[in-house]
Amino acid sequence: MRGKGNRIRIMPAGVLCLLLALPAVCAAEHPASEVQVDAGYIIPGGDLADGFEDTALGFGADPGFEVGFLWRYRFNRSWSLAPAFHFVKYSEFKGTDEIAGDYTVRATGYRYGLELRRSWGQGRGWRPFVMAGGGLFRNRVEGRDKVLLEPFDRSVSTLGYSLELGFRYGDVEFGVVAQTNRFSSWRFFQSDHEQDYNWDAVSLRFGWLIPGR
Repeated sequence: MRGKGNRIRIMPAGVLCLLLALPAVCAAEHPASEVQVDAGYIIPGGDLADGFEDTALGFGADPGFEVGFLWRYRFNRSWSLAPAFHFVKYSEFKGTDEIAGDYTVRATGYRYGLELRRSWGQGRGWRPFVMAGGGLFRNRVEGRDKVLLEPFDRSVSTLGYSLELGFRYGDVEFGVVAQTNRFSSWRFFQSDHEQDYNWDAVSLRFGWLIPGR
């Protein structure tokens, strides 16, 4: 139950604040909806970035990439809500063992969530924004576990959260996204109790807007 408590405590306060403010803006006229595709450079932290061979819970992941898309419903020119999907792939860890030989550890992730956004500015000029999101994060590891004896392919799903600061200019935008991705599990490495994992990451994300109409 400790992992559940951690997830509740790490929920960004910004999500709650934005949801409380949302009813006041829903009555206003809303412009066209939007479809957006994303690509980014993602930097792992926590146990993802820790050494695979010399730490108990590390995966040895290096920076990788993410791709995704979303559909954004705009309540007005300032507020919007978007269901979104992103796929994340970190750079692989490659190691060698006297018995197991050469091996590879791959860490990937799937993000299914909702993103609530507040934008400023008008027209197609510079428009800063802040986004708070949350949803289901599915974390997957392929390769070998710490014992290195058998092939390994396991996944764990958890609630995850994100906070983005960025700006839009015309049909393109750039943002910095902090992702909170923490969970408890006994599935990844052998243990007689659940281990607490930290898969937090930071992404430099580029987006391209396709107008809805």
